[in-house]
Amino acid sequence: MTHEINDSTDVHADNAADVDLETSGLTASPTTVLTVGDTVWVRGNFGTDAPHRDVVLGLQVTRGRREKYGRAVDAVSWDRVRNNYVVVDLESGHWAYGEQVTPDTTGGTQ
Repeated sequence: MTHEINDSTDVHADNAADVDLETSGLTASPTTVLTVGDTVWVRGNFGTDAPHRDVVLGLQVTRGRREKYGRAVDAVSWDRVRNNYVVVDLESGHWAYGEQVTPDTTGGTQ
């Protein structure tokens, strides 16, 4: 079962309600929802490196911006990612704050 944090609730993870994507009518498209297994563009070194592709292995929604630890989820809205309330664990063995990650809209090809 895939869960997403409902952005109509408070931004804090403890107060946010999980939404089942299968029954909510939400679509897990690369432009609205980031899910585990998605390919993304990442700018390492706290956003200063050149972007590279990586695969999302894990997602955590945090209580505040740029916090390193939060509640594990399978999917989260890109709005929450862009607002920097998400930590992304990557296949490369690294992690990134939400502000360092953007959708890969190329379908994983160059």
